[in-house]
Amino acid sequence: MTEAAVYGGDYCDTETFRAECARDEVVVMRSARYGRMALGRCVETEMGHIGCNRDVLTPVDRRCSGRRRCELRIPDAELESTRPCLRELKSYLEAAYSCLPGTNSLINITTISYNFYAPHYYTMSGKRDRQHFGHNFDKL
Repeated sequence: MTEAAVYGGDYCDTETFRAECARDEVVVMRSARYGRMALGRCVETEMGHIGCNRDVLTPVDRRCSGRRRCELRIPDAELESTRPCLRELKSYLEAAYSCLPGTNSLINITTISYNFYAPHYYTMSGKRDRQHFGHNFDKL
C-alpha cells in the first residue's frame, strides 16, 4: 500500500486555506479544527483562551473532499458559527489533507494506507457515495 502525503498547516485571520491536487487527483480532508489551539504564528497572546476549538472536519470535508481544489478564506462564516471561542478573539484554521488518485467517477480511498478515521467513497462532485456506507471495509 502507498502512504499518502499530508499537506496543510495553520491558516490565520485574513489568510486563505488552499487545497490543490494534480490533474488526476482529488483532495481528501484528513483533519480540520477551528479556534485557538495553541500559541504560535496565528495566536501570539494567550488572553486566557488557548485550547478553545471545534472539530470542523465535516463542513470542510463537504466543501473540499472529492474536488481537485478548494479555498476557504479565514474567517469563514460557517466555521465562525461554531463559536469555539469568545467572539472578540480571532480564531484560526488548522487543516490537513491528502491528494489521492481520482480519474474515475468513484474514488476508493481505502487503497491508501494512512491514519484516517474511516474509509469513504467520493463521487467526483465531492459528495460521499452513501450506497457504500455500512460495507465491511476490513475485508477489502
